[in-house]
Amino acid sequence: MRIFKNILFTTLVLMSTSFYSQNKEKVWELLLENNREEALQLVNKLKGNNDIETLFLKKIIERENGVMQCKPSFIDELIKYDDYENYLFANWMQSFVFGDYLKSGFEANNLAAPNRINTSKIRNSTVKNGLLYLQAITKRYQLDWDKFTLKMNSINTIKK
Repeated sequence: MRIFKNILFTTLVLMSTSFYSQNKEKVWELLLENNREEALQLVNKLKGNNDIETLFLKKIIERENGVMQCKPSFIDELIKYDDYENYLFANWMQSFVFGDYLKSGFEANNLAAPNRINTSKIRNSTVKNGLLYLQAITKRYQLDWDKFTLKMNSINTIKK
């Protein structure tokens, strides 16, 4: 009887995982067919932000539906995942991460987002130094010269 319960449990877990995966694939198919509204409805039915791929999939679908703003709460969700650094770096300039501050400058949302991440917890030196620089230039933009200098001095570079 116990073996039967284990087999049944395993089957249910595999079926639910397969169903969940099929739903994500369906969202991508709808997006590629330019059915953005339907893709948004389906992605909103996916249960929570239980993996980092779904978190980004939701943001991509929202952007395709015209939601372009950078919300600091997205950063709070993102940094809960262990492997967020690669996703952060790959999507750095996306409107839902830090925005394209090189073209459009800074605004309240993308000024706050980089400063929500604790750089001491970042393992990848490229991401860490890039984030320190971004935090520094947000402080420069706000004319906070002491914090700007502090951030710039903490970037791992060869000093004279």
